[in-house]
Amino acid sequence: MFPVRVAVETVRAQHCLSCAHDGHILVDTYAIVSGTTVLSQLVETVLSALGHPQLALNARGN
Repeated sequence: MFPVRVAVETVRAQHCLSCAHDGHILVDTYAIVSGTTVLSQLVETVLSALGHPQLALNARGN
């Protein structure tokens, strides 16, 4: 198990993650992730654990 800082924010559709300079913070917290969590499913797993599984569908980091 290891801690991961989680910052979830909305970004305008016309901006990519690397060129967005602003956004609206939805969640800024830490999550404890199991060592058995598959890296490709990390976004979905953390958002689901935080009670926001619907955000995983449109997550750009996903």
